[in-house]
Amino acid sequence: MLTLRDVHLTLGRGSDARAVLCGAHLHALDGERLCVAGPSGSGKTTILRLLLGLLAQDRGDVHVQGRPVSDWLRRDQLGLRRVVQPVFQNPLSALPPRSHVRAMLEEPCKIIGLNKAPLVIAEVLERVGLSERLLDHHAHEL
Repeated sequence: MLTLRDVHLTLGRGSDARAVLCGAHLHALDGERLCVAGPSGSGKTTILRLLLGLLAQDRGDVHVQGRPVSDWLRRDQLGLRRVVQPVFQNPLSALPPRSHVRAMLEEPCKIIGLNKAPLVIAEVLERVGLSERLLDHHAHEL
């Protein structure tokens, strides 16, 4: 589902240029859970930006569901956003503290026009090993 193969990326220009990824590899199959962890400056956010198409690699391959991210951006940018969805490092500051999990999960479903949101949400929770009982809790309670 997600593949980075020998990815190199340099940010900045001239004397300010610095290599931020040098031969990065990542591979996650469909249905697998992936957590990218590491110290500050290790490339976690940079990898996410590549997968979202917010940055383009200097060389190497970045694929989502077998398609290059550049192809997704040209043909189906909204589709890419449906497939690659970040969970930020500090979810307590990124999520509305008064909203229940159900409302937070239903909102993107409405945005993309998903008619069967409750069924999809239940299926996704099951796939990641969470109970539907969590839908009526706040993010800080998880």
